[in-house]
Amino acid sequence: MIGRILGGRYEIVERLGSGGMSVVYKANCTYLRRQVAVKILHEQYAEDDEFLQHFRREAWAAARLSHPNIVNIYDVGEEPEDNIYYIVMEYVPGEDLRQLLRREERLSTSRAVGIALEVLKALKFAHTKGVVHRDIKPDNIIVDENDRVKVMDFGIARAQDLGTVIPTNKVVGSARYMSPEQARGKYTDARSDLYSLGIVLYQMLTGQVPFDGDSSVGIALEHINQTPVEPKTIHPDIPSSLNRVIMCALEKDPERRYPTAQAMGEDLVAALKGEALWADSRSKADDRTRVLSGVPSVAGWGSERVSGSRMASRHQPKETPPASKKTWVSKRSILWLLLLALFVGIVVYAGYWVADWLSVPEVSVPDVVGERLSTAESVLAEHGLRAEVVASTHDDEVPANYVLSQNPPANRDIRRGQSVHLTISEGPEWIEGGVPEVVGM
Repeated sequence: MIGRILGGRYEIVERLGSGGMSVVYKANCTYLRRQVAVKILHEQYAEDDEFLQHFRREAWAAARLSHPNIVNIYDVGEEPEDNIYYIVMEYVPGEDLRQLLRREERLSTSRAVGIALEVLKALKFAHTKGVVHRDIKPDNIIVDENDRVKVMDFGIARAQDLGTVIPTNKVVGSARYMSPEQARGKYTDARSDLYSLGIVLYQMLTGQVPFDGDSSVGIALEHINQTPVEPKTIHPDIPSSLNRVIMCALEKDPERRYPTAQAMGEDLVAALKGEALWADSRSKADDRTRVLSGVPSVAGWGSERVSGSRMASRHQPKETPPASKKTWVSKRSILWLLLLALFVGIVVYAGYWVADWLSVPEVSVPDVVGERLSTAESVLAEHGLRAEVVASTHDDEVPANYVLSQNPPANRDIRRGQSVHLTISEGPEWIEGGVPEVVGM
């Protein structure tokens, strides 16, 4: 492959590394005269038509992730006659986090948190664009020569996984870093990325991953069933607050993890400052109304107060002054009012929960203007929305089959399952018959 020119412009000059899905080369772009990285799919994936369809669509979608902490994707190409399908990416001089950890074993608290915060910036941006990485691991985190952090492999990670399982029905991801739901082959979302980052942060601080072994299946089962040893147990110098942040990210149930990259980032900063954590608030009793089967006594006080009241009742006079009829009527009225209020409260409470159960959740409409129609359909589907082309028009600047406008606009909240109306470009309008002959006129 060294010396070959792909797409008529990318000259392969050096092999950088390989993984389970692809081989990465350094190349020279002869058009723009710059170095790039070219990721070429392994041949077994290049022969899978369904996989290639996902690969093309999701690579195009990932190409719009332009962010300082994300390795940019410049181009997607293919040479089918040789079974070569590739992604052209930004070349970042430096080393990946795995190489850094292999050399230093574990990192200081400040440096580990700093790297995690940079990764969270990348994830926050990608998640707002509807892109979930699903393969966050040290190999995909690059630390450049100036100690800046960039996340790579968004395109191919998405291409593997439109629902966590690729067409061959194999669970994808790296066993040591995959979330429990990913290991089960279930639906994954942004919180799965936060679990994987929790594993990476665990490794940066302790020098080891929480679950390891020779069998990928065995490791996946540990993610599903085993509780990880807390980082602070391995190295007591890890701050307790940071230990709690990691354990929150590693919750088995996604509902108990951080809901967003923003929330996890804020807790990491709070942990360094010694401030209160969102992770700690999860364990506090909630304010929901519920029926209690009994109220436990505190240090025996409950039982003592009951027995004391019974003892006092035995010492009271057996004969008490008879209550007047007016007093009895008043008490009975109060009792009925209390029962009525209780009944109304139960009805209102039940109605609230029934309405909440029947209601359809709202989602924020992603921005798909300027995207290819197939990409827009994929992004909207990820948000539980449907794409509906309602109009098309000629445009001198926007190529055919790209989105010109959308309704509702981006960032508006609508019910899941609703349609987003799209207006599609037909490209420039050409004059029938071509340019008339005017020479000599």
